[in-house]
Amino acid sequence: METVTTTIAPAKDAAILTAWSQYVEANAALDALLEQAGKGCAQTPAQMAQTDAMDRAEISIQRAIAQTPEGAERQLWLALAHTVTEATDDAAANRCDLAHFLDHETAFDWNVRLIISAIRSLRAQGGAA
Repeated sequence: METVTTTIAPAKDAAILTAWSQYVEANAALDALLEQAGKGCAQTPAQMAQTDAMDRAEISIQRAIAQTPEGAERQLWLALAHTVTEATDDAAANRCDLAHFLDHETAFDWNVRLIISAIRSLRAQGGAA
């Protein structure tokens, strides 16, 4: 009797999605540490560790070549997080909250609106997760 072996290929964009999860987790941890420390305090080693984790995740996301709409969408959410200036918008980008941005779309500069448009297009192609 012949044995059949099955090789499970890694999920497309697994590296991007994993790095995105790491970025969001480190960002939330950093926000909590900053809230505890208060304004004007020097960065602590714990805060630096979260910043370093975010940097590593961002580099992974930036260097990857997305193979799916979902992967490309995460790259755009990261671009959006680096583009917006309000904490509420940054938090919405970390949640991949397209509705937040569509509700306030006309308040944003053109660069943000273009990113929103690209995310909307990717979602229409099946990239929503």
